[in-house]
Order: sequence, then structure tokens, then C-alpha cells
Amino acid sequence: MGQNNVEKWDWKYTLFRKYVNFSFRCYLKSITIHGKENIPDDSPVIFAPNHQNALMDALALGYSIKDQPVFLARSDIFKKKIIARILTFLKILPIYRIRDGFENLKLNEHIMKKVREILLKHHCLVMFPEGNHGDKRQLRPLKKGITRIAFQSEEKCQYKLGIKIIPVGLDYSDYYRFNEELFVNFGKPIDLTEFFDLYKENPSKANLALRNKLSEELKRYMVHIDVKEYYDTINQLRNLYPHKMQEYLNLPDLKQPNKFKADKKLIEICESIYSSSPEKLEKLSLVVKEYSENLRAEKLNHKEIINGIPPVYKILLETLFVILLFPVYIYGWINNLLSYFPAHSLSKKMKDPQFISSIKYGVGIITFPLFYLLQTILVYHLTNNILLSLIYLISIPLTGLLAFKYLKFFKRLKEKLRMRNFIRKKPKAYHKILILHRQINNTIEKWAASFT
Repeated sequence: MGQNNVEKWDWKYTLFRKYVNFSFRCYLKSITIHGKENIPDDSPVIFAPNHQNALMDALALGYSIKDQPVFLARSDIFKKKIIARILTFLKILPIYRIRDGFENLKLNEHIMKKVREILLKHHCLVMFPEGNHGDKRQLRPLKKGITRIAFQSEEKCQYKLGIKIIPVGLDYSDYYRFNEELFVNFGKPIDLTEFFDLYKENPSKANLALRNKLSEELKRYMVHIDVKEYYDTINQLRNLYPHKMQEYLNLPDLKQPNKFKADKKLIEICESIYSSSPEKLEKLSLVVKEYSENLRAEKLNHKEIINGIPPVYKILLETLFVILLFPVYIYGWINNLLSYFPAHSLSKKMKDPQFISSIKYGVGIITFPLFYLLQTILVYHLTNNILLSLIYLISIPLTGLLAFKYLKFFKRLKEKLRMRNFIRKKPKAYHKILILHRQINNTIEKWAASFT
């Protein structure tokens, strides 16, 4: 498969994609897909997701879309022939920019022709309209590429393609860690027909209008914090106090998409306060900063502050649980060490932290099956027992996951013990933290109650 037939169904790509999707699902704790009913079946579609987590964002779209989507990416990543072949196999086409060399712009003619063929056949495209990834929950200014491609494709086809652009919000509970949550939020399609008259009259104005429209829609379907001055404060609040929005919105739980609704409402309230009384948000920001610094200084966890003093019997039971499962943890840790170490080691060397998850995942889908297989062959060589070897093979990933969960549980137990010890040794410092916590809590309650 080459660029000329990149949109065609490919059995090798299908098998590879099944493995990638399976491993992608294993890497994440949960994937919630919302709004798939907004994807039309009878129109060519360009998906336009926000971009915050490097390769993981492309994998999120590949996992969420049934069709075999074709991706458009900047051409500089295609410079090496072997990389170009791999990217083409992955159904990624290059887009050339002026910075890639003026002489290369003519190569876009071939790409544009291929894009029109893809859309005419009702296959879907994926473009990241921001052009690159960022490390904040903010939509950055959109590039011109996506609107130009959409309009020029329609123009070449006498405005009969019927292209729809679907804004897609991607939100991760944590960008960098394994076993986190992903929320994929498909928005309502943007119909290009409402911009055709303007485009025929003034293409530049039409491109700008469509870009503004797409930007507005993307902000609706992603976690977007517009107030840059107090970004850290608002981002902390949505993680520290989501239950206040759960109560305010009368949500049954904080699973997705309810967590998304809670985040959006808290952001909306904070930004409304900022618009009317910025000094109030500034005051709360100072309290949040002091609260966070106190927790950090004492190595305490916000959850333990909310939960209060853990009872002794619960501590004892959890300690017993940790002791009893320690052999399982050791078994899982030892048997997954060779698989885990290369991905972990390489991710630590990343200058751009947004590539951490991509490296962990990308290296892991090679090292984990490889070492699992080699270790199983070794066990068979030592035991000459197929059944025992198969049992061992099954046990490696299961105990590996248990070891990961065990470590998290152990860390929470340490936090509870630290909390009890802190309260006993520093009651005044604990009381101060409680006052700050209540102050933040009461402020959010007050803002929510007065919000209309």
C-alpha cells in the first residue's frame, strides 16, 4: 500500500490496528466515547480533534472510529524513507508548508488530489487543526490547513462533496501515567454549505469564518480554560473539588461524561467570576496556592483531607492486605521488569513531556509481548511442560497489573499513615490546612449558589 491507494482497505493494516486498539485499551484504565451519533453515515467527514498528548491523540481517534481513517501530518516527519514507508502504512499523508521548502509546495497538488478522492469515496480524514500539541487544557489558535483543504476540495468538486467537519474533544485524566482515563467527545458536524457564498466572494474571509466556527465548537467539546492568568488555579480546582459541581448539577456520579460536565461548569463559574470580579479569583488563587504548598510540604494527599482521619481498624486491615499480597506483587514485578524497563527508561529521556505516554505505549507494545514470549520459552525449556508454560504466560500480565494496583494501594496506605502521624505531631498545622480547605470549599459553594 502506497500513497496512491492509502484509503483502500488493507488486511495487514487491519490486523495491526486490531492489535494496536487492543493494547491501547489495555494501556488505559477506561475509554469513554461520547457523541458517536453525531458522525454522519452519508457524508465525507474530516475529524478535527484538539491535540495535547502527541501520538496518543491519533491512537484515540483510530480506536474510536470504525472506518480506517487517513491522517494528515506535517511533512518533516517523512524525511527518512523507512519512516515515510511506516507512516504511509499507518495511513498518514504529508502536508507541505512553506517552512518545508517553497519547492516542495507543488507536492501538495498530489496530496490534495488524493484527499479529494478519499472524500469522494466517503472515507474519513483526521487533521489536528492546532498543528502541534500543547501541554495545557487550552485550545491554541487553529492553523489554516484544515479549512483550506475542506474548501478547495469542495471547489474542485463544484461544491457537491457535502463535507462535514466534526470537532472532537480529547481529555485525559493524566497525560503521562499508565492506567488513566480517556474521554473522547464527538461534537455536532459543521456544514460547509453555510460558508460557500462567502468563499466564492472572498476565500480569505470564508477560511477565517470557518476557522472561528471550528474553534468555538471545539471549545464546547473539550476541557478548555480560557483564563490564562489563573489557568493553574482553575485546573487545580476542577481536580480538587469536582464533587461540588456534582452536587450543583445533581449528577449521579463523576464518571464520564458527567466528569466533563462538572469540569465545564466549574470553569464557566470561575471565568464568570473573573469577568465580573477578577479580584475574587485572585484571592481564591492565593488560598489554593497556600493550600497546595502546605499539602506538598507535609507530603499529604488532598483525598485524605476530604476523607478525614482514617480509623485504626481500617489501617490494620489494609496493612494485613498489603502483607498477604506482597508475594504476588514481587512475582508480578520481577516477571514484568524486563518488559517495563525499556519503555520507562526511554520515556524519562524525553525533552518534550507530552511524548512520555507515546513512548511508554509505543515501546511497550513491542517489549511486553516480546519478553512475555521469551520468558515463556525459557520456562518451557526449563520445565518441558506446555501446560505449566501456558499458565505462566497467562500469569505474567495478570500479576503485572496486580503489582501495579498493589503499588498504588500501598502508596495510599502510606498516605493514610502519614496523615495520622501528621495530625498527632502537628495538630496546629493540620488545623490550618483544614481551614484553607473549608475556605476554598465554601467559596466554590457560594459562587455556584449565586451563578445563573
